[in-house]
Amino acid sequence: MDFSALKSNFKGEVFTDNIHRIIYATDASAYREMPLAVCVPMDNEDIRAVICFAHDNGLSIIPRASGTSIAGQVVGNGIVVDVSKNFGKVLELNEEGKWIRIQPCVVLDELNKYLAPHNLFFGPETSTSNRCMISGMVGNNSCGSHSLIYGSTRDHLLEVNAYCQMVRMLLLENYRARNSMQNANFSRLRATYTAISAVCFRKRRWLMK
Repeated sequence: MDFSALKSNFKGEVFTDNIHRIIYATDASAYREMPLAVCVPMDNEDIRAVICFAHDNGLSIIPRASGTSIAGQVVGNGIVVDVSKNFGKVLELNEEGKWIRIQPCVVLDELNKYLAPHNLFFGPETSTSNRCMISGMVGNNSCGSHSLIYGSTRDHLLEVNAYCQMVRMLLLENYRARNSMQNANFSRLRATYTAISAVCFRKRRWLMK
């Protein structure tokens, strides 16, 4: 497969050498499958370029963050898109509205460290919280040992900005989460993540100091 057309319109990095393909052939699971290429996008336009290239050539894309999955979700024979390097910023925190907008590859523990001074936190906690990223939590609907109290990720997800197959930017809203947040009698925080674009969650106040 010739990736020169993609490379010419790509600000990030495109790897087709065996070393990078072998590295990205595995995650935390026991599965292994060699990708055709590995792309490290610099911004949303790079993501759009990868989707266009894959669509035009009949290829699949495998978005990848920290690769902590133990079920092989980020392993495949298409184009691995590693968004973990350049999509880890907090974009906006609205204290009054109790919501936060972030890029997809903010690490869960880092997110909660950022929220701690505001007496807020993101409820779903995973055993890999010091390295797992929000985009993976959204994709897997992660929860944790206290899911009966805090619920799963989808219970806090308010909004996602994402590219569809035809490279259109879509705004996907979780009306159930929004309605339950409005009707709740305790303070919560939502969050927005720009995974292959952007997402929005809600969060809770600390139950104790």
